[in-house]
Amino acid sequence: MKTIPNNTDVLIVGAGPVGMTTAIMLAKHGISGVIIDKAEEIFRQPRAISLDNEALRILQWAGIGDSDFQQVAIARV
Repeated sequence: MKTIPNNTDVLIVGAGPVGMTTAIMLAKHGISGVIIDKAEEIFRQPRAISLDNEALRILQWAGIGDSDFQQVAIARV
């Protein structure tokens, strides 16, 4: 178990896509944060099947681009 600092601006619970993006966005504004998660290892399975335009804008603002993650097309039925 890692030691948690005594002081931080924000405590982020959960190191999934939303928690990690939140940490990146806060850090870009100079806000310190600590992320805690119950899992001890990285979850290697997808957590979302699609992203809308707003989610893509947030990821771009956080510095994450198309080349940073694998894209899989969903077939139309």
